[in-house]
Amino acid sequence: MDLAMDASGKKMVAVEQFGNIWLSSDGGKTWREVEVGSSSEGWFAVTASSDGKYLAAVVRDGNVWRSSDSGDSWIEDTSVGESKRWQGITSSSDGSIVAAIVAFGNVWMSSDYGASFVEVVVDTGEEGSLRKITSSSSGAELALVVEGGNVWTTVEPSCTDDDAWTTTRNGKSVGCDWVEAWAPRCQAKGTMPSTKGKVYARYACAKACGTPCNDSTSWSKLNDPLKTCAWVSSEADKRCDVRGQGGTPAHDACPVACGGN
Repeated sequence: MDLAMDASGKKMVAVEQFGNIWLSSDGGKTWREVEVGSSSEGWFAVTASSDGKYLAAVVRDGNVWRSSDSGDSWIEDTSVGESKRWQGITSSSDGSIVAAIVAFGNVWMSSDYGASFVEVVVDTGEEGSLRKITSSSSGAELALVVEGGNVWTTVEPSCTDDDAWTTTRNGKSVGCDWVEAWAPRCQAKGTMPSTKGKVYARYACAKACGTPCNDSTSWSKLNDPLKTCAWVSSEADKRCDVRGQGGTPAHDACPVACGGN
């Protein structure tokens, strides 16, 4: 049995081991049952996006299931191969990043709302099984608990420069190598094919400028995939409240771009 809710606390989802899924839209005052799979499904854990639209759940010795309509309908994912002893599941605020753990196994990651997963090998050096998992709002940071062991957290990713970023100086196109040569150039604005508008060098050239790089790589403005966290970074004071797919605001998914805004 497990329970999850949206940010408002109104939408709730509960999974019943060897039973069905239950939904509430009034903060738990009333519930309705949703039949998913067979009545013998061993539902073990569930997670929800901040708006309650995107849900994902795991079946012990089964598969991952996902919903994109607040739980009214569910799709079974078989991309992980044979059924597994799932132990827990978590997701980013917008629901795009999903991470699930297998007992005495590894972490399985999805960046497409749970439509497909890839295995990430976790070598804790401990004999205990992975028991619990949780995620930051952006999905960039995870924390794991090992039974009879310790808490493990993801390491901040190694920052890289985006070779696609360019700006023009003295009639010549220059990139992050030019920025790296002199720190004040991190304030220069340039362009990137994958993003609308101007982007600061300090954001695109994270390695050259020593900028943190843990913003979501999947977030974009609702119905506008070219307006990413990089787009937010150029006018953070105006754009950090913009909402993306799933209703997640930019300031949750793009903490570096927003700089605390």
